[in-house]
Amino acid sequence: MITQLVELSASGQFAPFTLKSRYKDFEKFLFWCDANERSDVPHDVSSARRAIHAYIFDLQHEIIAGTIANNAAVTMQTAAIRILQEHHGVSIND
Repeated sequence: MITQLVELSASGQFAPFTLKSRYKDFEKFLFWCDANERSDVPHDVSSARRAIHAYIFDLQHEIIAGTIANNAAVTMQTAAIRILQEHHGVSIND
Protein backbone atom coordinates (compact mmCIF):
# COMPACT_ATOMS: atom_id res chain seq x y z
CA MET A 1 0.00 0.00 0.00
CA ILE A 2 2.91 2.30 0.61
CA THR A 3 4.07 1.56 -2.92
CA GLN A 4 0.66 2.67 -4.20
CA LEU A 5 0.97 5.94 -2.31
CA VAL A 6 4.46 6.58 -3.67
CA GLU A 7 3.36 5.79 -7.24
CA LEU A 8 0.32 8.07 -7.01
CA SER A 9 2.47 10.85 -5.59
CA ALA A 10 5.19 10.44 -8.22
CA SER A 11 2.69 10.37 -11.08
CA GLY A 12 1.39 13.80 -10.16
CA GLN A 13 -2.12 12.42 -10.61
CA PHE A 14 -3.16 13.71 -7.20
CA ALA A 15 -2.15 16.78 -5.23
CA PRO A 16 -0.32 16.02 -1.96
CA PHE A 17 -3.29 17.31 0.06
CA THR A 18 -5.65 14.94 -1.78
CA LEU A 19 -3.39 11.98 -1.09
CA LYS A 20 -3.06 12.97 2.56
CA SER A 21 -6.84 13.19 2.97
CA ARG A 22 -7.44 9.95 1.14
CA TYR A 23 -4.93 7.95 3.16
CA LYS A 24 -5.89 9.62 6.46
CA ASP A 25 -9.42 8.23 6.02
CA PHE A 26 -7.97 4.84 5.10
CA GLU A 27 -5.87 4.98 8.25
CA LYS A 28 -9.10 5.13 10.26
CA PHE A 29 -10.16 1.88 8.59
CA LEU A 30 -6.81 0.28 9.44
CA PHE A 31 -7.19 1.31 13.09
CA TRP A 32 -10.68 -0.21 13.05
CA CYS A 33 -9.19 -3.40 11.57
CA ASP A 34 -6.59 -3.56 14.34
CA ALA A 35 -9.22 -3.02 17.02
CA ASN A 36 -11.41 -5.74 15.49
CA GLU A 37 -8.66 -8.32 14.93
CA ARG A 38 -8.73 -8.11 11.13
CA SER A 39 -5.02 -7.88 10.41
CA ASP A 40 -5.27 -10.10 7.32
CA VAL A 41 -7.11 -7.45 5.26
CA PRO A 42 -4.07 -6.35 3.22
CA HIS A 43 -3.18 -9.96 2.40
CA ASP A 44 -6.48 -11.62 1.55
CA VAL A 45 -9.32 -10.39 -0.70
CA SER A 46 -11.98 -12.44 1.09
CA SER A 47 -10.91 -11.01 4.43
CA ALA A 48 -10.91 -7.51 2.95
CA ARG A 49 -14.47 -8.00 1.70
CA ARG A 50 -15.69 -9.27 5.07
CA ALA A 51 -13.92 -6.44 6.86
CA ILE A 52 -15.31 -3.69 4.65
CA HIS A 53 -18.87 -4.98 5.11
CA ALA A 54 -18.40 -5.09 8.89
CA TYR A 55 -16.82 -1.61 8.83
CA ILE A 56 -19.75 -0.18 6.88
CA PHE A 57 -22.16 -1.85 9.33
CA ASP A 58 -20.31 -0.23 12.26
CA LEU A 59 -20.31 3.16 10.52
CA GLN A 60 -24.08 2.88 10.01
CA HIS A 61 -24.51 2.22 13.73
CA GLU A 62 -22.34 5.22 14.56
CA ILE A 63 -24.54 7.39 12.32
CA ILE A 64 -27.67 6.11 14.07
CA ALA A 65 -26.08 6.71 17.48
CA GLY A 66 -25.15 10.24 16.43
CA THR A 67 -21.43 9.76 17.04
CA ILE A 68 -20.49 10.43 13.43
CA ALA A 69 -22.06 12.50 10.65
CA ASN A 70 -23.36 10.73 7.56
CA ASN A 71 -21.02 12.64 5.22
CA ALA A 72 -17.97 11.74 7.33
CA ALA A 73 -18.96 8.07 7.32
CA VAL A 74 -19.42 8.07 3.55
CA THR A 75 -15.98 9.64 3.08
CA MET A 76 -14.36 7.05 5.36
CA GLN A 77 -16.19 4.17 3.67
CA THR A 78 -15.33 5.39 0.17
CA ALA A 79 -11.63 5.77 0.99
CA ALA A 80 -11.45 2.28 2.49
CA ILE A 81 -13.16 0.68 -0.50
CA ARG A 82 -11.14 2.62 -3.08
CA ILE A 83 -7.75 1.87 -1.57
CA LEU A 84 -8.54 -1.79 -0.92
CA GLN A 85 -9.71 -2.18 -4.52
CA GLU A 86 -6.55 -0.54 -5.83
CA HIS A 87 -4.40 -2.70 -3.57
CA HIS A 88 -6.09 -6.01 -4.36
CA GLY A 89 -6.92 -5.19 -7.99
CA VAL A 90 -10.52 -6.38 -7.68
CA SER A 91 -13.89 -5.06 -6.59
CA ILE A 92 -14.15 -5.27 -2.81
CA ASN A 93 -17.70 -4.15 -2.12
CA ASP A 94 -19.56 -7.02 -3.81
